[in-house]
Amino acid sequence: MHYTAFALIINGFLGKWRTKYKKFTFPWWLLIHASFPLIIPLRIGLDTPAMSIPLFVAFAVLGQFIGSKYLT
Repeated sequence: MHYTAFALIINGFLGKWRTKYKKFTFPWWLLIHASFPLIIPLRIGLDTPAMSIPLFVAFAVLGQFIGSKYLT
């Protein structure tokens, strides 16, 4: 499950950075989705089952929340 921790940590930093931009602007949107190019190859490379995708998404959302609320 260390790969989900990676999703949490990366999105924590992106969530912190996202707070500097106004909601629904292009940079704000880009920072929400910036972790996809990192997490998707990681998941595929580790040959994790497709049923783990909701877990990745949950940890990514949690990381964005923690980063925006507690790391600022």
